Amino acid sequence: MLGLGRKIPVDGVKVDGKYGGLKLASIHVVNGGLAAEIEGLGSVNASLHVVNGGLSAKLAFGNYSGEATVKAKVSNGGLDVEIDDPGAKVKAEMEVLNGGGKFSIDGYSESFLKKKTFSDKEYDAAAKKLKVVAEVRNGGLKLGIGR
Repeated sequence: MLGLGRKIPVDGVKVDGKYGGLKLASIHVVNGGLAAEIEGLGSVNASLHVVNGGLSAKLAFGNYSGEATVKAKVSNGGLDVEIDDPGAKVKAEMEVLNGGGKFSIDGYSESFLKKKTFSDKEYDAAAKKLKVVAEVRNGGLKLGIGR
């Protein structure tokens, strides 16, 4: 199993590259920002967490079966995540406390306050699933998913 774990206490971090065999990714940044651009993901469990800073991520998935999970959380800052996962059925849970959010999938876009959920009807039975949980406290959230 290939894993990527980082806890950055000050400033920020940039992660980019192709991580085709990645199964677990956990990046936690305090008092700084996180910029991630990762390609070739599969059935991964990814956790991106920023306290007092911003999170910007572009995640591209390839072919896989099973469920991929992306959890993105920001306290006191903004979150902007773009995900490309061709053929995946999606379940997304978003929450913003003291701010606003925007969610888009396959060309459809909707702004929201507080909470927003989205789930494909075929999600539970699908061979390829993407679950996204995004949370922002004191800031803005933007989540875009393309399939």
